[in-house]
Amino acid sequence: MLPFSSLLTHSLLYGALLSALLSVLIVLSLLFRPMIWINDAPPVLRDAAGPISAADRRLRWLLGAAVLGLLVVFPVLALAGLQQLGNGPLTFGAAALSVFIVLMTFNTVDLVLLDWLFVERLAPGRIAFPNAPGMRFTRGDAYHFRGFLIGTGLSLAAAVVIGGVAALAW
Repeated sequence: MLPFSSLLTHSLLYGALLSALLSVLIVLSLLFRPMIWINDAPPVLRDAAGPISAADRRLRWLLGAAVLGLLVVFPVLALAGLQQLGNGPLTFGAAALSVFIVLMTFNTVDLVLLDWLFVERLAPGRIAFPNAPGMRFTRGDAYHFRGFLIGTGLSLAAAVVIGGVAALAW
């Protein structure tokens, strides 16, 4: 049986790696191709910015697929490493908890560093949309916290599914 402290440390490490990679992708896309995030903008900004180009639509799809892929791959990699650390089969509880920790690490980084610090405070003037000069890409802290709560529910659901599959497979 793997000690909780080992499970926590291992899962936080994978969560930190996932958070670093996704943070870079998100920040770069916000700064250089903000139209792929137009659906997250306030309605008045969405209306002013106009329609999204076909190129940005493709990029949004590719970025979404990459993000989703990383959100699945990193928990699975964490579980593979956890199984080796424990020198035995993974229990459902350990697998689900590890997945939840990995995903919630990113969810927390997304809320605190990306949404509250970067989007709301440091970069709203740097995120520039066509046809909407000077309009700010901000929604307020409560909007982002609601997204965090949704992310928490999705993390829990993913932990149950991925943890369950891992416990059966390993």
